[in-house]
Amino acid sequence: MSNMEAVTRIQAAAQFQGIESAYDVLKTEVELISSTVPANMQTLQKAELAHLLRENNLLPDLAIVFASEERTRIEEDGTFDRSDLRRFKKDANPVEVALTNVLLRDFNVLEAKHVDWFGDELSENDLNNALEDVEGKEYSFGITLDSDGKYQRTEGAGERNLATIVGETVDEWSKVFTRDRQVQEKVAEVKSGDGFDSVARRELMLLQKNVTNSEVIEYSRRIAEYNKMDRDTSILHPGDRLRLPYIESLRTDN
Repeated sequence: MSNMEAVTRIQAAAQFQGIESAYDVLKTEVELISSTVPANMQTLQKAELAHLLRENNLLPDLAIVFASEERTRIEEDGTFDRSDLRRFKKDANPVEVALTNVLLRDFNVLEAKHVDWFGDELSENDLNNALEDVEGKEYSFGITLDSDGKYQRTEGAGERNLATIVGETVDEWSKVFTRDRQVQEKVAEVKSGDGFDSVARRELMLLQKNVTNSEVIEYSRRIAEYNKMDRDTSILHPGDRLRLPYIESLRTDN
């Protein structure tokens, strides 16, 4: 079975049974890799699976369930902060690294959304509240059951070259072991004539020389959402300050 088929099964579980069932399927798929794939290929396979989960926007909600179930492995007293998460991911497999990175990346987002839940640590109560949110979420991945009882995609998923996916994912995963970064939120001040796209392009160009239009559009959309605004209708004014989401987590179609 391919990792793309595994992701389809995880999507179907999220759509029809809920995110906790989807996480159970994910654990089964990871165990399957561990038991059937040669040892020297397991890291690569798990890294590819993590990448596909991210590409299909499954990681954020799965990360909440992961944290709820694994918190005692992260911190014995059932609470953890950013330093606990960074320590934990150093010893984790690529799928757990990806889930932990989402928790690190979204710590500020979760705090902003649920300001009454958080102190300096995530508690069991925080996770239960967040879990209630993702349990009630409606998923639509364009998946149906075929005549043989198998899950099938009904919409194109924009599959990318497998070698590119694996190469990018393993490169990202390896960075976890070479540097221990803490996500620090950046803020951009709006200049005269700025829109979301120009702010996004300026920030992306600080990190890379060649910036594509699809990257600009994707990041500008995320900037708008991160600030609870609409990229297409919200008006920016000189002097406005925009909180910037973590650029290294940017998803593009290139």
